[in-house]
Amino acid sequence: MNLDYKCFLEGKLLKDRYLRVEGINEGSFGVVSLAKDTQKENMLVALKYNTSSVEDFKAFERADGKSNYANAQIEHPKLDKKLILRETQEEVRMLKKVGRHPNITCLIDNFDTYIAMEYVLRGDLHDAIQLGIAPVSTRDVVDVFMQLV
Repeated sequence: MNLDYKCFLEGKLLKDRYLRVEGINEGSFGVVSLAKDTQKENMLVALKYNTSSVEDFKAFERADGKSNYANAQIEHPKLDKKLILRETQEEVRMLKKVGRHPNITCLIDNFDTYIAMEYVLRGDLHDAIQLGIAPVSTRDVVDVFMQLV
């Protein structure tokens, strides 16, 4: 397990800046935590850590005492750290490309395989779909996507 990430889960500052509040969710290549940005008046951020380490996913789940995340039971492939870093850099490049679009969370910071983004209280599109509050008609979906371009 990444030592910096382990310390972050234990309540220590990551990059002398981010303090973990709680876990938000996990995906196929990473985990997302709610964190306070101590250099910006404790502004809440979504801090994504891209990893392929099963131990990182297990530690994330233990830190919150929960195991109900979407991919908690999926065996994560052992991927090369270079590939994870390359994928992280590509995600950062895309976030920079869209800039400060009002309908996309903005990039705040990135380092190694971490991405700090604006925290959006209402969740993500996947959550909205699961809760039945996402746009479902063709017209609504087209409207949402047109706002992105």
